[in-house]
Amino acid sequence: MKLIKPNFQILSPINGLEMLRNIERAGRTCYKSEDKITDNSAEKSYLKLLKLGWSPQQARSVLPNSLKTEIVVTANLREWRLIFKQRTAPEAHPQMRELMCPLLDRLKKEIPVIFSDINY
Repeated sequence: MKLIKPNFQILSPINGLEMLRNIERAGRTCYKSEDKITDNSAEKSYLKLLKLGWSPQQARSVLPNSLKTEIVVTANLREWRLIFKQRTAPEAHPQMRELMCPLLDRLKKEIPVIFSDINY
């Protein structure tokens, strides 16, 4: 018997700085402070808000209902399938369906092998 040590293989290049910038961009979209992005600003504002004790959910509570909201969502393809099944279903919130149905249609054209079986 031959013992084989565990190993891994990274199939895509990893750019840590770009990952931090994407995290910052997503967070700043929430707080509408995209104009404050600098070469070394990734994560500093996020940590400052955490130190103040506020969560994004708490900060949103002061906003009026039906205010325009922007979110950034990242997920793997399996999670996107689940999201589409939940958010395009007839019983899903109408405003969520208004966004997710056209997005699903677009992805059905872009990656039919993954999304073509999801119907709403």
